[in-house]
Amino acid sequence: MRTNPERSSIPPWLGLAFGVLAVSTASIFIRFAQEEAPSLVIAAYRLSVATLLISPIALIKYHQELRQLSVRELGLALFSGIFLAMHFAVWITSLEYTTVASSAVFVTTIPLWVAILSPFTIKEPISRLVLGGIAIALFGGVIIGLSDLCQSQGFTLSCPSLTEFASGKAFWGDILAVIGAIMAACYMLIGRKLRAKMSLISYVFMVYGMAALVLVLLVGFAGYHRFSYSPKT
Repeated sequence: MRTNPERSSIPPWLGLAFGVLAVSTASIFIRFAQEEAPSLVIAAYRLSVATLLISPIALIKYHQELRQLSVRELGLALFSGIFLAMHFAVWITSLEYTTVASSAVFVTTIPLWVAILSPFTIKEPISRLVLGGIAIALFGGVIIGLSDLCQSQGFTLSCPSLTEFASGKAFWGDILAVIGAIMAACYMLIGRKLRAKMSLISYVFMVYGMAALVLVLLVGFAGYHRFSYSPKT
């Protein structure tokens, strides 16, 4: 176990602000890219570019730590990477069917699913406070889902039947976004074991690298072109 927590020279508020900006704009850029590139290709590029950018730092500064990884830890990294790859694949696909706002809201329910899965995976109980938060999040998710399908006129809300609701594009887009959140929750739960023994850079390099490899292979199996896209895309 790592006994000394890593210290960053970047102020936490700055990291938080940059993270919020990145998460908030990602869906918009992806939607523009989907005009030309398949969702699976976009996911593969996203993880591949991230891995390539961090590779020089990881391989030069953290190469000794990476060499010391056990077979079990490499297996966990691969397993975690598969879930991360599935997260990006299904979430980015969801943007083909539902609105940017709905997709972003549903895919960022990751902490909710971590809380729900924790008792079954890492034996971490759910407190009453967390249960209250889950209830509020689920209620908000229902409101967001209805906003995609229902129309309001004054104080009257007009919604389609259950059959029409389940057959609508927005519904399936919302479902894909939720599945993306569950996949990310699984990736985080597995990553907790790895992260306890690895530095942040090594961890991100390993897991993102594994996820990028999985997505590149899926792009090949799907028969999509890897490079025939405009510079703008």
